[in-house]
Amino acid sequence: MAVQLLHLKVLFGTQPLDNSAVSVVLSRLLRTAVLSERTFKMIMQAIHRAGKGSPEIAFGALEQLITARLVPDMSATDDADEPVQAWTEKACVTLTLLTTKNVALGFQPAKERLQRAFTSVASRAGGGFSAKATHAMQTLIWKTMTNMTPADAEHWCGLLRHPLFNGAGHINKARIGRQADRRLEITKTLLTFSRRAMNLAITQGDFEAARLAYFEMPPSAQNESITRYIAFKLAILTNDYDFASESLEVVLKHADRDATFLYACALEAQQSQMRHIAIAALQAILDKQPPGIHLPSLLRCTARLLISELDSPSSSLDDAAQETVRVFESAAADLAALKQDSNEHSRTELQWWSKNAYNITLKLCGQVHPGYLVRLLQVCVKFIDACPRDGGSMHDDDLNHRQALCHFLAATALVVLGRSNEEGSEYSLQCYLHARQEIAAFKSVPSKQNQADHNVDHAPRLFELQKFDLESILNLQQWDEVSAAFQTCLEVEQVDSWDTLADIVLIIHQKIGSSGLSDEANSRMMELLDRIINETWQKQKDIVKASRWLRLSFALDLADGDGSFALKLLGQATRMAKRQQSKALEAFPETELQWLATTAFNKAVDLLSTGANESCMEWIQAALDLAYYAGDNGALHANLTAKKEMAAQRMREVVV
Repeated sequence: MAVQLLHLKVLFGTQPLDNSAVSVVLSRLLRTAVLSERTFKMIMQAIHRAGKGSPEIAFGALEQLITARLVPDMSATDDADEPVQAWTEKACVTLTLLTTKNVALGFQPAKERLQRAFTSVASRAGGGFSAKATHAMQTLIWKTMTNMTPADAEHWCGLLRHPLFNGAGHINKARIGRQADRRLEITKTLLTFSRRAMNLAITQGDFEAARLAYFEMPPSAQNESITRYIAFKLAILTNDYDFASESLEVVLKHADRDATFLYACALEAQQSQMRHIAIAALQAILDKQPPGIHLPSLLRCTARLLISELDSPSSSLDDAAQETVRVFESAAADLAALKQDSNEHSRTELQWWSKNAYNITLKLCGQVHPGYLVRLLQVCVKFIDACPRDGGSMHDDDLNHRQALCHFLAATALVVLGRSNEEGSEYSLQCYLHARQEIAAFKSVPSKQNQADHNVDHAPRLFELQKFDLESILNLQQWDEVSAAFQTCLEVEQVDSWDTLADIVLIIHQKIGSSGLSDEANSRMMELLDRIINETWQKQKDIVKASRWLRLSFALDLADGDGSFALKLLGQATRMAKRQQSKALEAFPETELQWLATTAFNKAVDLLSTGANESCMEWIQAALDLAYYAGDNGALHANLTAKKEMAAQRMREVVV
């Protein structure tokens, strides 16, 4: 061995270096030398000197030393004090050093030799490399990868996850345990390698490799903010909603100390196709509101994403609406934050929120649950109230118009909610009570009274709300409010659907009866029924519908009134029947006409029995006038005329 070392010394001093001779001498030395600490050091020194002039010779010698001499002598135990184990690690570190150094010079085949050497050692090394050796080799490999192209770096990245590095820290556990700071440094470095490996794999699109690198980390490292941020990026690139949500939750837990990674998750998600995750990230920031955020910008950014989500065919409209309402409510609850900038900027901010809330309301009306609609309408009104009113009359009229429509839609939605729940339930009653408040708010909004088009939409909406108001009064049993509600209905002008009001009026009467109504309310109800009949007849020319309301009103007054209104209705029915007959239009319904005439004559008979002869004859004549237009070839009229003579004879007998 001494001769061979001397021969090498001579060869190293010769210029140019005889690579072939050096290779032969090194090969003989590795085959014949008896390994000891001293000989191992001398061999390594020789290899180092050879590596300066001929890397290929050094690689070959190291590979032969590791695979042919050290690996066969290794013990498949975890005893870190074994000399062969220590020599093998030093040889592998040297091999890694030479490999990474020569990669920078373009010597690519060295990586494959390094891979083969690691695999050879792994076949006998039960515990793998020590933490110190792992740290040294992984550091060298990583530094080399930072100067490579992404494609080459990905190829080398596999070495960082070689099984030899899995037991880092285990073999030398006792020794490292006495060096806590060193162990912490090594652990941090290894985690850094794993995170960089994840990022590198994501850059290359190798998502499985990135996921593998993540799950190879210990749980404590997996749940650090920086690791979960990288995992979040991986999740949104692979459309893994559950993994993204889980990672976001972990990042959120640490956001109280540092919200940096929470912001980063929100930015990553906004640039992806997973808008619902982006929304979740932004809403998480809204919930935390860490120091330094500009709340108006954050709210507006979240709202824009939610608005776009409303148009997505893949999203649940109700779920998207719920989240949208939540953000708009957050903005409305903190109007001071929206006004914290200059007056002009605050004006723009408030206008943006009010217009978008209004537009979303119109868009979602009839498509989402009424509860979400009511909440959004309330928010819209709040923004409109906050808008400056210094933009002129046209600006004010526009705001008032939008505000009135919001109250109208809110009242409508609340009545729908009231109807859809169990009658008399607490929630249903609350809906009706809230609806009455919205109706009152609609009436209080200033309107364009002098505008020609004022009644085009205002009057019909007011009329619809009055019907809802009567329905709410009925369900809430607020009987003291009935008279004023009837009067408001009578004051409405220029509407065409009076017949739709009749049912609710009749139901109210049926519910409480004439005894439950004040004289004033009863009088207004009869007046309202009369107008319903007249408006239905004059505007719709629907004789069937008008005759029905006339009969119901007639019967109502006969049962609970003094009959004067019923007698008036009888004359109105006669005029209607006469007009229909004279103009050859649709005839007054025969059944309705015969019922009215017969009932009126019976009323006259009742009056005769009480001695009210004058009223009796008035009713008989009214019944005959109506019977004249019956479509039975005069049979009803003749029958009632005969009975009239009998009634007159009876009255004469009473007088005598």
